[in-house]
Amino acid sequence: MSSAANIEKRNKLRISIPKLKEKMEDTKSTIEMMSFFKKDVVPIFNRMREDNPKVRDFCKLFFFYWYRLFNNNIISSTEPGIKQYLGIMSRVPFSQLFDSLSPTDKAYVRSILDDFIQKQGANYKLRRYYNNASKEIKSALTIAQWYYSIVDERRRIPYNGKQIKSREIPQGHLVDLLSPPPELAPYDSMGAYNLNILSGDLPLFEVRANMKYKGSAISMINLQDLLIDELDVFLG
Repeated sequence: MSSAANIEKRNKLRISIPKLKEKMEDTKSTIEMMSFFKKDVVPIFNRMREDNPKVRDFCKLFFFYWYRLFNNNIISSTEPGIKQYLGIMSRVPFSQLFDSLSPTDKAYVRSILDDFIQKQGANYKLRRYYNNASKEIKSALTIAQWYYSIVDERRRIPYNGKQIKSREIPQGHLVDLLSPPPELAPYDSMGAYNLNILSGDLPLFEVRANMKYKGSAISMINLQDLLIDELDVFLG
């Protein structure tokens, strides 16, 4: 083998070995997350399955975001932001979803999650992603910090998006720390819609355009099955 061929082979190895190592670490992180959810999260969720459906659904969506976003995983997409990791995304800030609950339901959510978040929340950071300038963002945001910004208005931040439509959040309105995610352009749509002026005060969810369900594009025919599978995959 020629000297040039040997150099090219070594260069390829220098590139492929780190990528393989990252992939192995990502796989390990995913397995650890699955184990954590099945061992620690599922029992919590199962204890409240027969209780208030609003509380159950809020907690299920929160856990879903935790698994998909706060999993310490490496970047696996060149698309800006973190929306591509969510098959289903809330267009309404989680802080508004929480605020829409009754005082009794809010207290119930906190009775379920506060102690668990205090014990586990600092261990899980927002996964890495790119911003609109293709810069890699390694946010220090933990699931605990995000959770407390949802349930405690004092920990929220002013919305820094652009209010293009009347149904969107006005600038300066206090929202949770993921609406939008750190260091993304102000036009990012995560948490951009104002629950208080949507029709009937109903939350607005988005099924990502690149999502497929069992090989087929998402449609009204298979949307319900997708929602059930996507949200129940770890919580049963």
